Amino acid sequence: MIKRLSLRLARALGRQLPASEGEIEVYAYGLEIFLGTAVKLLLIVVISLFLGIFWPSLLVVLAFAGFRIPGGGVHLSTYSRCLFIGLTFILALAVLAASLPADTGVLKSMLLLVALLAVCTIIVWVPAGTDKKRVTDPGDIRRQKIKTGLFFLLWFAACSLFIHRGQSTYALALISGAAGGLFLVTPWGYRFFSSLDKMLNGKEVSA
Repeated sequence: MIKRLSLRLARALGRQLPASEGEIEVYAYGLEIFLGTAVKLLLIVVISLFLGIFWPSLLVVLAFAGFRIPGGGVHLSTYSRCLFIGLTFILALAVLAASLPADTGVLKSMLLLVALLAVCTIIVWVPAGTDKKRVTDPGDIRRQKIKTGLFFLLWFAACSLFIHRGQSTYALALISGAAGGLFLVTPWGYRFFSSLDKMLNGKEVSA
C-alpha cells in the first residue's frame, strides 16, 4: 500500500515539475521511505507506551536515526520487511536497555567501543548508498560526513552526561541505538541484510 501510494504521489509531483521517469522513481523511493518511517514511528510510540519503555525507545530511535539519516546504509527489498524487522530491532534494543543492568565501567567501555566504530564508519563509509540512491559528488560526500560527525559529538556528549548522572538505562539506549544505526552503514550490515533478503526470498518461493 505504501509503495503504491508513494508512486501515485511521485507521478503527480512529476507532472507538476515535470520530471523524467527516472526522476519519478527517485521521488517514489524517497516518499516510500518517508511514509514508511512515519508509520514505523507511530507503531514504535504505541507499542513502547504499552510496554512501558517509551523513553528508552525514543532514545534508541534518536541515536539510530541520527547516524542512519546522514550516514545512509542498507535497506531491505520490501516495505513490509523493513517495517517488521526495523520495528523488532528498535524495540528489542529498547527492551535490553531498560532491563539490563550496567555499571559505569561497562558503560564507559561500551561508549568508547561504539565511538571508535562511529569514527571509522564516518571516515571510511559515510555516506553509504543504495542502488536507487548514491552520493557521488565530493561536496555532498563531505557535507554528509560533517553532518554525521556533528551528530556524533552531540551523541557522545549526551551519553557521557547520562553516564555521569548514573542514568544507565538512557545511556545504554543511546549507545545501543548508535551501534545499530552504524552497523547498517558498514559492509557487514549490507552483507547481513542481503543474506536475510535472499533467505526470505527463498522462503517465499518455496511457499
